Amino acid sequence: MLKKKLFATVLLFILVFASVTPVYAIQLPLELSARRATFSPVNNITLVSFHANLRIRTGFTSVNTSMIIRNDGLSDANILVGVPSQMDSIVTVKQISVVIEGKAQKFVTRRSVEHPDYPDIFMPPRWSTFSIKLGPGESKVIESAYTIDNKIGEFGEQTIYFPLSYLKFWGIPINYLQIVADLDFYPPYVFEPNPSIMPLKYEGGGRLLWQLTDVKEPQDIVIHFNPVEISIVNYLKQQTSGNKAVNSILALFEGKDYDTAINEITDFLASNPDFELKTELEYIKALCHLALFQPGMALDIFNRIENNPGFGSQLSNAVRNKIIYDKVFLLGLRDNDEEILEYLKQVQPTLKNNIIFSNWVGDEIDRLTPPPVIEEPVETPDEPEQPEPEEERKTNSIKTIESIEIFGYDVPLEILVIGILALIIIIYIIRSRKRKKRRRYLF
Repeated sequence: MLKKKLFATVLLFILVFASVTPVYAIQLPLELSARRATFSPVNNITLVSFHANLRIRTGFTSVNTSMIIRNDGLSDANILVGVPSQMDSIVTVKQISVVIEGKAQKFVTRRSVEHPDYPDIFMPPRWSTFSIKLGPGESKVIESAYTIDNKIGEFGEQTIYFPLSYLKFWGIPINYLQIVADLDFYPPYVFEPNPSIMPLKYEGGGRLLWQLTDVKEPQDIVIHFNPVEISIVNYLKQQTSGNKAVNSILALFEGKDYDTAINEITDFLASNPDFELKTELEYIKALCHLALFQPGMALDIFNRIENNPGFGSQLSNAVRNKIIYDKVFLLGLRDNDEEILEYLKQVQPTLKNNIIFSNWVGDEIDRLTPPPVIEEPVETPDEPEQPEPEEERKTNSIKTIESIEIFGYDVPLEILVIGILALIIIIYIIRSRKRKKRRRYLF
């Protein structure tokens, strides 16, 4: 029986470690000094691009990188490359692997020696090293892999450190640099304090994106995130270490026995109305109602404690931001965008310490704000022509016959009439004379 249990344990251990997905790490050019490795800037080797994917989980981070280097020299280049055993004085690098052109590289572990020109840069105790040969103009893709444990704060706040500044030992500038940090659906309220370098954007689902071109001075990226549900439990455990009733409530909450946790919180606060951490327990109760999809009860507690949720100066702001985020979800169940919009406009000026969350609130306000109404121009109907008064018509009629245009000249009507009469008289006289002549010849 003991052998079977031992076999099962060993098999489980093997399966757990075999199922760990390999990930890619950062790689640096090195030089040897008395069989020890140290930093070594390279000449004529261009770092064309560097891509890194950080899969951040509670407690650990997996990092995938892919980098392209090119030999811009006129002769072959033999480069010693190493992956550090530690990122800083605390964070160790585990499960390292390197792949070039589909082939897994074999490592030679070498101890470190401090470089006299870089005394202020952390030197890991050991390197996993391998060699690369590049012909003139040749490029190669290097993929590496490792995992690290996240730095854990006093209440469970977590920090991920990625030393991009090491890339300065390759040819500078770096043509293209892209970092993706994937927190697996962590909402925007967890990013407190702000990252050391603000990302280009936050994508839904807890993904941060950095994209940089022509990088001359690569800077380390430090990401902070606060799993609020874990941090608040750790805070209360520290503040009430000898209180069995509170510890029992926290155990129920961690075990997801939300109904029993609600009942015990209600009974405890009824018996201890002046309990110093009353607001903090109320918040635990609200999270239980939220998990059980009891929106009205959760919203009632959120409304009462939102402006002063407790949990001390280190956690209070993160807890409040989560309350705001959860309230937006609960208000959304009412299908009233105007109510959510007014609420977000009200809280927006009070946000602090988390630019990513502030940007999310701004984006939600933009999304919910209805587009401006564009009024179409109203056509004014033409006014009907007013009939002219009779006297004016007569005057106009008279005016229209006062003169007549002849050969481009306006001839007054009186002169025209006189001229016509004169012409008639002349014609009459001429005809009369012709008749008299005819009569004279007849007789």
